[in-house]
Amino acid sequence: MLSRFTNNRVYGTGISSCVSGTYYTGISQSVAGKAAGHHGMNYIWTLDKESSMQTYIELGIQGIITNRVALARNLAISM
Repeated sequence: MLSRFTNNRVYGTGISSCVSGTYYTGISQSVAGKAAGHHGMNYIWTLDKESSMQTYIELGIQGIITNRVALARNLAISM
């Protein structure tokens, strides 16, 4: 529906870094939506664990909001 108005659409999801939970299904659907041209970017917040960052990068996430920027950068470069 929004495509009638703009091509600048983003999908984001997340939760406080203090609460445990995953968004694997939502992010997987978002990655598929990006591939189909439904939106331009997908991201997640707030990831501070290296293993969580790695999992979401492997799922195809394009952006991570984190309190540990250097870790996220180094991990993304190494993958």
